[in-house]
Amino acid sequence: MTRSRKDEIGQQEALSKKTGIMESISPTCLELIIDWIDSQDIGALWLSGCKRMEANLAQIVKKLDIEFRNWLTISFPTLVSSLPHLNSLRLAPSKSSYIQDMTYGVTLPELKKGFSWKVLPKNLVSFEINILLPSSEQGALFEMDCDLPCLEALVMTSNRESRQMAAKMPDYAKRMPNLKKLSWADLMVSQLDCDLLPSCLTELSALCNEIKTDNGKINWPPGLTSLSLEVPFKAEWFLALPSSLTDLKLIHPIPSNPLDWSHLTRLQHLSIPEVDFFLPQLPRGLLSLGVLHALNASTVTSLPSNLTSLSYNFCMALDAKIAAALPRSLTRLLGGNCIENLEELPLLLPPNLQYSAELQNDTELPDTFKDHKGLTSLHLGAY
Repeated sequence: MTRSRKDEIGQQEALSKKTGIMESISPTCLELIIDWIDSQDIGALWLSGCKRMEANLAQIVKKLDIEFRNWLTISFPTLVSSLPHLNSLRLAPSKSSYIQDMTYGVTLPELKKGFSWKVLPKNLVSFEINILLPSSEQGALFEMDCDLPCLEALVMTSNRESRQMAAKMPDYAKRMPNLKKLSWADLMVSQLDCDLLPSCLTELSALCNEIKTDNGKINWPPGLTSLSLEVPFKAEWFLALPSSLTDLKLIHPIPSNPLDWSHLTRLQHLSIPEVDFFLPQLPRGLLSLGVLHALNASTVTSLPSNLTSLSYNFCMALDAKIAAALPRSLTRLLGGNCIENLEELPLLLPPNLQYSAELQNDTELPDTFKDHKGLTSLHLGAY
C-alpha cells in the first residue's frame, strides 16, 4: 500500500470518527453548546458534512451575529436560508476592525454576491445589516420582493457614497406590517412617504431628500415616539411632527426664525445642531438636550428647568456665570469644559452634576475640585 493511500485512509477514518462524535450530540446538548459559541463556530459545524448536525442546527439556531473583517469581500451566508427558526440576524464588521481603522475611518466589508430579501427566513424578527454594497447593488436594500410578516426591527447601514444614489422608498406597511423599529443610515431615499410606513412603527431613523406632505398633513404612525431625520429643514413638515414623540433628532440646520414647539407636548429628549435662537421656545418638559456647539452664559439661563442631561460637541468655557445659571436638576454635562482656577466653581454647580474638566498645563487644581465628587475626568494642556 502506497504512502498516499495510507494517508487517504487515515483522513477518512479521522473524518468518520469526527462525524460519529457529531452525530452522537443530542439536540438538547447542542442547544446548550450553541449558547457558548459564536456564529462563526456555528457555521463551521454546519459545514462539517454531518447531515444530522445540519438537521439539528436547522431546528435549534434562532440567532446569528456574524462579524466580518473589514478588508474581506464576502458572499451572503447561504446558511441563513437553511435556518427556518432564525429570528435574529446581524451582519457587521468585527469590533477589532473598528479599533484598527480608528485613524483612517472604518471600511465596511464588501458584499460580493447580490443581496436578496427572499433568502431571509419568514420568522425573522430582527435584521441588522452593516456592510458595503457594490454600486450596482446599492438599491437592493430597498427593492423588497417578498414579505417578512414577523419582522419588528430593521437596521441598514452601507457606504457613505450611497448617499448620492436616492432610491425609491418601498412599501414597508405591506412587506413588513409588524415593523416597530426602522433605520437606514448612509442610504438615501428620494422621498419619505409616511403612508408606506407600518402603523405600529415606534422608532424611525431616515435619510431622505424630502418628506411627502398632503396639504400640510403627514400621516405619521400614531405610536411613533422616536424620530431621527436627516433631511433639509422645512417648517411644513416640522409643524406636522406627531405629538406622540418623546425623542427627536434633527441633523440639518434649523432657520433662526421663531418656531412653534407647542405641538410636541411629550418631547423629553432633543438633539439639534443649533439652539441659541429659539432656546426659550423649546418644550419645558425636556430632560436631555444635545447640540453641536456649546452654550454661553446668555443662553444657559433659558434652558428648561427640569433638564438632567446637556451634551455638546465643542468645548465650553465653564465659568462662574454659566455654573450658577445651569438648571439645578442637571446631572450630566457631556462635552469638554474648559475651566480656570476658580475655587468657588464647584460650589456653584448643580449638586448632583457629573462632568469632565480641561485645564492648562500651568494651572493648579484647587482643593475644591479635588473634593468634588462630580468631577469624573480631568485633562491637562487641553487649550
